[in-house]
Amino acid sequence: MQPFSLRLLTKNIAGDEVWIQCSGQPVTMNSGGVCWHCLVLDVTREVEAEIEAEHQLALAAAVQRQESVGQLSGGVAHDFNNLLAVVMGSLELLLDQPQNEESRKLIQNALGATQRGAELTRSMLAFAKQAVLAPKPLNLNDVVGQAQSWIGRTLPKNINVAISLSDDVWTVEADESSTVSAFLNLIVNARDAMPDGGKLTVETENVEINAPYTDAHHQLISQGSYVMLAVSDTGTGIPPDVLDHIFEPFYTTKEPGSGTGLGLPMVQGFMRQSGGYVKVNSEVGVGTTVKLFFKASVEQHVIPPNSETTHQVTQAARILVVEDNPDVLASTCANLGNVGYQIRSVRNGDAALKLYEQDPNFDLVITDIVMPGELQGTTLSNALRQITPDLPIVFMSGYAREASVHGNGLRHSDIRLMKPIQRTDLINAIEKALGTGLTLTK
Repeated sequence: MQPFSLRLLTKNIAGDEVWIQCSGQPVTMNSGGVCWHCLVLDVTREVEAEIEAEHQLALAAAVQRQESVGQLSGGVAHDFNNLLAVVMGSLELLLDQPQNEESRKLIQNALGATQRGAELTRSMLAFAKQAVLAPKPLNLNDVVGQAQSWIGRTLPKNINVAISLSDDVWTVEADESSTVSAFLNLIVNARDAMPDGGKLTVETENVEINAPYTDAHHQLISQGSYVMLAVSDTGTGIPPDVLDHIFEPFYTTKEPGSGTGLGLPMVQGFMRQSGGYVKVNSEVGVGTTVKLFFKASVEQHVIPPNSETTHQVTQAARILVVEDNPDVLASTCANLGNVGYQIRSVRNGDAALKLYEQDPNFDLVITDIVMPGELQGTTLSNALRQITPDLPIVFMSGYAREASVHGNGLRHSDIRLMKPIQRTDLINAIEKALGTGLTLTK
């Protein structure tokens, strides 16, 4: 007979679960029989330490995968956003020309498509914490209302949709594109949970949290006023052992090629960054409800959508535009020139410094962050401010991580924009940097 050694999960006298290590050695007695010399040890601490080490190793691997995908996404975003910037700038120039109503509508539809393309890029980056959020007052009822058309196209005919929106929901402060992306993610997950059809319900409601607490996913829920956006399905439900992992990056129960495991982690990251949280309730065979809790805004107002753009700008302002992409440069300069600014442009930071040394009479500089040559956008700003310390500079980039840089010449008061940039947003940034107080509405 051979010696043995094994670990068992059992309970001690107090009823607590413990791990024990059992080891045995057979010994032949004089009578010819065999007895066992056994040793039993409480190894709960050692086993828990091993489990924790495995968990930390898995977490580190997930973080490393997340960073790798984030770097890849960032590179794609830079080139893709430059392309969108050219398309958006050209369309806005066309919109300035006399158009019949049908042509104008087609151009506006194309502009909307470029904006959605930019939103998709930001969604790709959100889970990797590279997305730059632009919070603004939002009414979640309006978000749901505007999404109803594509909800119908996303869901098969065997899924019935019910919309239940609370009257007078509070305004929230959130990034609109990320909010829509999170909502779409919940809709798609609900659809996938009902392969044989069912009912999908979307609800909004004002909620008061009277005391802080920690939920089942170790989220600290702060006291305060929230607006809840909930998506419920009558699908297969989520087993408890799976429910514990739904916010882990790359964890998915879908078939290969059907899911990345980034959807809910992205949603949770966005909600945490926005001061809110996510709550999931599910029962196998009954269905699932996912609730997004957005912090209610102190100022209960929303800027009316689709209001007419007015172009009141500082007419005499001389602006130097620095951009290495010739198509982006051309559309940017044309759009700014059309509204009354005096524009000079160059293709890199080295040429910008040389021009500025010869003619420093510029009111503001707009510069890309990453360019060929010795001087990048940040180092260019540092060199220009050696000449004019209080020179206003607006930075723009096609890469979210670059757009949030704070060092190497950037000041906290500097404005950073991510491409593609709508003309109204760029003009507002210019006027803010110039200190005019002018604000344009879209």
